[in-house]
Amino acid sequence: MNLAECEKIVLWGSGGQAEEIIRNQGGFKDVCQIIDIFDNDCERWGKKLGGFVIKSPELFKEAKYDKIVIATTIYFDEVREQLRRDMRIEDQYIENYLYFAKKKIMRKYKSVHSEEIQSILKYLEKHNLDVFNYSFAEKYQNMCVEIGYDDIPGLFYVYHNGFRMYMARWLDAEEKVIHYYRSIMVEQDELSPHKYMDQDFSVSDGDIVVDVGTAEGNFALEILDKASKIYLIETDDEWVEALKYTFADYHKKVDIIHGYASDITDGNRIALNDVIKERVNFIKMDIEGDESKALAGADYIIKRATRLKCAVCVYHNTEDEEVICNFAKKMGLTASGTAGYMYYPVGDKQRYYTPVLRRGIIRLKK
Repeated sequence: MNLAECEKIVLWGSGGQAEEIIRNQGGFKDVCQIIDIFDNDCERWGKKLGGFVIKSPELFKEAKYDKIVIATTIYFDEVREQLRRDMRIEDQYIENYLYFAKKKIMRKYKSVHSEEIQSILKYLEKHNLDVFNYSFAEKYQNMCVEIGYDDIPGLFYVYHNGFRMYMARWLDAEEKVIHYYRSIMVEQDELSPHKYMDQDFSVSDGDIVVDVGTAEGNFALEILDKASKIYLIETDDEWVEALKYTFADYHKKVDIIHGYASDITDGNRIALNDVIKERVNFIKMDIEGDESKALAGADYIIKRATRLKCAVCVYHNTEDEEVICNFAKKMGLTASGTAGYMYYPVGDKQRYYTPVLRRGIIRLKK
């Protein structure tokens, strides 16, 4: 595709998201060409970003474009409504910041003979690219979220399954909390590729559970009444602080271990074999691509278990599904993947250079 055939793109927004797009435009120049940048912030007008002069919305009527890419996530809905209302722009011309990856995905997978893949491409013909490219995700876009604020720690919380679930300190505004909570609810929808459990694969009464990569603790709260003991493994200081408030009344049942699960115990890294001595029944792992190392560090736990289920994320790295399935085979575990695919780029370049669809969860069973 030569330059004349590339789609002409207008960026709306000149913050961090726009900077990332401009920085990586070499990764999508074969499909798209940025021609203008607009921003609602008058203090940015006239300044430059990547050689482009940031313009006022008043100059937008002069723009000649194929698509408008909104370069923000938290305020995407507000900007889209502004474009609809004030500029009379139809939805078919408005895309989110992942549009460049969407173009490359559509081209990469168009000849793949898979009903699962083709259903995603069909969905993307009328929708923006997102982590979950299925209609079930749409019901969470405007979901009401019950938010509270605790003055003592100075933290927001949401009510989840009847519990107060505290948010990390970086979630310091209601719109951030709402955006975050909706995202975790989408990923645990019954049709989601990221669903840890289902009717046939879940925590049983009396189970000892290890939640590796706990974050806000939604998974632990959902099985709190069933499990006899829960170990929460979390490395992020702010999430550990929030977890202490969420599970303050359950210190006899819930142990919070501050560290990063890995194949060895060294500094902040911990091998599960070294910290958990009981016979474990359920392990959930979601640790940004280091799941294979964490499993290696739990090999003794897995060997001595008489009844065990593991829900392991495999969407962070392209090779994770194969690596973890091979590990399962060596350990005598059966492995099966959840249905569907996710789009989850890690780092700037993956959004533009290597857009791929990956399985969400591999479920292991003994």
